[in-house]
Amino acid sequence: MYFITGFVPGLSPTVRWRRSRVVVCQDPTVAPNFKGGWMPEDDTDYTEVRVLTMSRKVSYKEEVCPTCLISLAPIKLHSKALKMTLSGSQVDSIKYALSGSKDKTSRPSTQDLFTNVIRSNNGIVSKCAITHVQNEIYFARIWIRTGYRTVGMDARPSDAIVLALKNQAPLYLNKRLLAKWGVSMKAIAKEVENGTSSIAQYNEKAKTSAMIRE
Repeated sequence: MYFITGFVPGLSPTVRWRRSRVVVCQDPTVAPNFKGGWMPEDDTDYTEVRVLTMSRKVSYKEEVCPTCLISLAPIKLHSKALKMTLSGSQVDSIKYALSGSKDKTSRPSTQDLFTNVIRSNNGIVSKCAITHVQNEIYFARIWIRTGYRTVGMDARPSDAIVLALKNQAPLYLNKRLLAKWGVSMKAIAKEVENGTSSIAQYNEKAKTSAMIRE
């Protein structure tokens, strides 16, 4: 949303391009209005989050399908964090992105390739958001900026998290997801205390400006 402000006698109105934050009462099971130009930083239902913890593998058939849990928590103090189940390889990608290093034992990951293609075209991943859930599956969105043009596209949350980390882009979360499916920070702290999960360690290259301010 934009405002047109400031009138000069005899001249057309002075246009000041300023985005205004809007309140969107979004159902956490419905995608935002992407075609209408929706952006997470304009929506008061969204907050910037960081990867808080990562767990050990917790699959009932670990030898077939190893899985891990991660938690996402708002950068500013909050009472809840959102836990997500990811594959072991997805969590490994997040770990490498957090450390700012590459896995020298393997070929470039899909996120590495995607990032390299974007940068070779003078573009950047400007922001990412985890927007809604349908049929117990979380959905995400990423935005790519090239010059004055920004394009958004759907993504898996794991890819959105890794791309945000690799590009120091803010990662947003729908607070309604947090309110409905989040777990208490006390429970997260208990897991860390028991050794079933560990606090994610951010390399400076993976931090956003908001994290540095906090």
